[in-house]
Amino acid sequence: MPDPVARIVRRLMLAALIAIPLLLSAGTSSAALLPGGRTGLELTGGMIKLQEGSWDYSTVDRLAGLSLVRELAPSWRLQLALRNGFVGAGVALPGLDAGWTSDVKQPFYTLVTQPMAGVDFLFSPAAALSPFIGAGLGLTSWKVVSRDDEPGWFATGEAVSGYDIDGNGHALEGTDLTLEVRLGTAWRLTSRLELNARAAYQVRQGNDRDDIGLSSIWGPDHVDANRSASVAMIGITWWLGDRDGDGDGVPDDRDLCPDAREDLDGWNDLDGCPDLDNDHDGIPDDQDLCPNLPEDRDGFEDEDGCPDLDNDGDGVRDGRDLCPDTPAGTPVDDHGCPLEAGR
Repeated sequence: MPDPVARIVRRLMLAALIAIPLLLSAGTSSAALLPGGRTGLELTGGMIKLQEGSWDYSTVDRLAGLSLVRELAPSWRLQLALRNGFVGAGVALPGLDAGWTSDVKQPFYTLVTQPMAGVDFLFSPAAALSPFIGAGLGLTSWKVVSRDDEPGWFATGEAVSGYDIDGNGHALEGTDLTLEVRLGTAWRLTSRLELNARAAYQVRQGNDRDDIGLSSIWGPDHVDANRSASVAMIGITWWLGDRDGDGDGVPDDRDLCPDAREDLDGWNDLDGCPDLDNDHDGIPDDQDLCPNLPEDRDGFEDEDGCPDLDNDGDGVRDGRDLCPDTPAGTPVDDHGCPLEAGR
């Protein structure tokens, strides 16, 4: 990777480290208002091995990352990740296979940086333990450097010279489009903390240069231009804000109906459960002209949802009206019955 590109990558990494906490703090204000609306910060650590080259010269070595995670819905998560790590040259003689060793045999290290965006789907988001699958798309920026000691996390240096698969000489560095598929398990420890473990396979498009570095000493017949990688990582996620899976404004830890949205109509709106018939009179609220007053089912206008406390409108409530069907306009006594003539 040319020095200008290396500087850009380092600046992007620094910007991400500054921006992620700001985005997280901004996310707390809206976390309980969006479906599944939590934002989290994830730290991961694990191993990476470069594969699918002409030779098996790569060691298994370390990879770590920092991710911004956003719940789009209870089962769906968006992840923006920045990873950094390295591998070494794991063979002492030409033609040997390194296998899954972490023992570096030559003074070459391949520095790896991966910005990645992806989505995960959880099969059981409400359970404490849930398997998930995911996919991501990003870049793999790499550079082979010569050094006798193990590099630090953000090491740099001049790329060594070697060969591509056609025998042409190059500086051994590059940036490749990378597709990742992954399987894993998420384990909720508390409402704020979650552990996860995942295994991923990455396909790198376009790499034709030796990304281990041994062609620089053994010649163009030993170009190990890897076009894939296997990754295994363990992570811990710290969630900000309260999870609200149904997006009704009632956090899941207080929501009696976490999979059904509260109908915010001023009636029992704090329990998280929709009240589709507030007054329980059998008439749904969207058809009830008096949704908070139960219909008095007495055979008189029982379909509008409003109680009719004086059916004949004579001023005497039905409960003590001995003549509840007096024609309109008829003078009545205290019992709701027509007055006798002359009275």
